[in-house]
Amino acid sequence: MPTSKQTLKTIFILSFVSFIFIIAQSCAPKNLVLTKMEGKQIAIDSTMATDAAIEAYVAPYRERLESEMNTVLAYTPIELTRERNEPETPLGNFLADLCYHKGNKVFNSRTGKNIDFVLLNIGGVRASIGKGDVYVRNAYEVMPFENSLVVAELTYDKVQELFQYYGVSGSAHPISKHLKLVFNGKTLESATLNGAALNPNQTYFVLTNDYLINGGDNMNFFLNPISTTVLDYKVRAALLDELHEIDTIQSHLDGRVVRK
Repeated sequence: MPTSKQTLKTIFILSFVSFIFIIAQSCAPKNLVLTKMEGKQIAIDSTMATDAAIEAYVAPYRERLESEMNTVLAYTPIELTRERNEPETPLGNFLADLCYHKGNKVFNSRTGKNIDFVLLNIGGVRASIGKGDVYVRNAYEVMPFENSLVVAELTYDKVQELFQYYGVSGSAHPISKHLKLVFNGKTLESATLNGAALNPNQTYFVLTNDYLINGGDNMNFFLNPISTTVLDYKVRAALLDELHEIDTIQSHLDGRVVRK
């Protein structure tokens, strides 16, 4: 018996609805459960095959970078070392003094005031500089981080906390030549700034970096200073500027930190 048009229409509608239902079910979110995870380590070393096209593209940039990194800037007659457990180091003294020299120019031009002394962290000094020519790459090896110079205005009490921290740490954190600290064991025996005792009624401008001023290396005495002045001057840039300007590095141990 021939199928009526109404029957065909009904069959079509039911089929279409079923099709939409199946599609909706297949697209509906499912509660999937991770049952297994696999991975493998791919070594990035000389065993990896190189891509000739990429090598050709990178080559001129690499050559230019290597040429810049191998540019001689200065000369050091001694090895500038950075031993952590010594009272002071030739490299630490050099860095602290050049940061004072460079940073104080910026600070004085902006505020009309002068920095009192510098404190950096020996952990931020990442390489020594060998005796002989000093290259651009040495600056990047010594200071690979993007730390910037900041001046913190500290109270006398905060500076005393700084001295106590220095004594307990036992590390050769670089300080500038303006400061002389004498410790008996871990106890501060004397502290002088430019040859004079510190004044309890005075505040002091201490040049450091943006990592330490936020309490890095547990230097919590830098937290909540009276004021801060951001110099917008990276430590590495100050080092490079100094190396560009001088011919021979003059740095030595001068007794700015004494541990008995």
